[in-house]
Amino acid sequence: MKTLTKLEKDLLTIALPNIDGTNEYNFDCALIDSKKLGWSVDTTKGVFGSLMNKKILWDNQGQILFDMIVCDDNEDEDEFINTIEKMEKYLEGVA
Repeated sequence: MKTLTKLEKDLLTIALPNIDGTNEYNFDCALIDSKKLGWSVDTTKGVFGSLMNKKILWDNQGQILFDMIVCDDNEDEDEFINTIEKMEKYLEGVA
């Protein structure tokens, strides 16, 4: 089971509603979102790195993607994870 820290939740709360159809979330996006939280670049690096280490975000040949469907541009039968509550429920089932 993977759990989210308070800082990860704060960042994802801002990020999730704005993910486009690519499911991509790179560090530049995280920097923009973290400014809304008043974070330093170092804090953003730490939180972003933590999401990478937990494999919530992963590097696909230089494109950083969520490891679950978070955007609304997907197949109708797939539920997308666009809230912290949905993400935490999803992560409960992930080893």
